[in-house]
Amino acid sequence: MDIKNKVIFITGGATGIGLATTQRLVAEGARVAIYARTIPQTADIAVLKENPNVIFFEGDIREENMVHAAAQKTKETFGSLDVLINNAAVAQRKPFIETTIEDRDALIDVNIKGTLAVTHAILPIMREQKSGIIINIASGAGLYGIENLSLYSLTKAAIINFTQSLADEVRADNMTVFSIAPGGTDTEMFRACFPGEAAPQTPGQIADVIIKSIAGDITPDDRLVVDVFRHAH
Repeated sequence: MDIKNKVIFITGGATGIGLATTQRLVAEGARVAIYARTIPQTADIAVLKENPNVIFFEGDIREENMVHAAAQKTKETFGSLDVLINNAAVAQRKPFIETTIEDRDALIDVNIKGTLAVTHAILPIMREQKSGIIINIASGAGLYGIENLSLYSLTKAAIINFTQSLADEVRADNMTVFSIAPGGTDTEMFRACFPGEAAPQTPGQIADVIIKSIAGDITPDDRLVVDVFRHAH
């Protein structure tokens, strides 16, 4: 896919991997709708707000009506909706035995239910177009499980499985669905979970993989995963 002039809807697009991806997409000539729980008042965001090819929506991904309204506004503004990047997520590092009901609800609600809500709101637009790409940002933790990240690993494994199921459902509509599984990336979320540790990857590196995957320069494996996790062996 030629990214120029394509319309991309990205959740969590105002920080971390999402922001780096948005900046790359805009540089490639794409039109981008950023949906985020909060829009930080940073210099990077100020630059994007001045760009007519970028629109912002502030809201919770678990609120399907809000996402639906944002998706419809995106289509009205830019004329189509070509790519959905389900990037928004939360994480927690804690031994499972110490987790609470509130911990479990928080991660499942955002990472699983939120992803489902966004996809459910946007899927009808793509089906009507008979085209679209859905990219679910998973994690190496969803492929292999990581100590003290049991809840996060669970939710990302669910996203990978959901990706595989949905891909079969929408293939007849000329739609593509796959997941990307980064490893530890230098974001606020990583730093909160692993204080003092150096992340092996940068948001820009993951953004590069996302861009190349949209363009078709990188293709997923037979699990429908683009595995960016840095393996120890």
